[in-house]
Amino acid sequence: MKKITFYTLLLIVITFSIQGFSRPVSSDIFSTNNDYVSFFNNPINDYVSLRPGYSENRVSTCNDITVFLDATGNISITPVDIDPANIGSNFSLDISSFTCSDIGTPVTVTVTDSNDNDTCTAVVTVLDNLSPTTPTLPNLTVDCNGTLTAPTTTDACAGTITGTT
Repeated sequence: MKKITFYTLLLIVITFSIQGFSRPVSSDIFSTNNDYVSFFNNPINDYVSLRPGYSENRVSTCNDITVFLDATGNISITPVDIDPANIGSNFSLDISSFTCSDIGTPVTVTVTDSNDNDTCTAVVTVLDNLSPTTPTLPNLTVDCNGTLTAPTTTDACAGTITGTT
């Protein structure tokens, strides 16, 4: 008898673990508007489900951001940059790397969770705020018929810049 009771209890625990302890309930007597209620008819707003692979829907709140390119003309962002409430690795961006070609045109990115429960979009404005490298020019002495070479400098996004003499 003890063995049957033990296996019955084990079966009940496994069933509830897989199925979860809470269910959406709606009947002619009462409606919960998709709230979850326990077997004791107590509303449960935040609960931990024991169902494998379950992920509660969340609402992403994307923020438009401005990013600045680094000295190589590149920048990468993560979902947390767009949605600060976004914690963990279960969110992804459709565009995460930006270059000089993205300057001046706002880029729309989408944050999506791994279960496709929610997405949001944000505008990323890419700017290059680094000045070109200033060259050190030597002192030159040239006679009237001499030729000077125009100085050049480089910029991550503008390439080589040639000065005028």
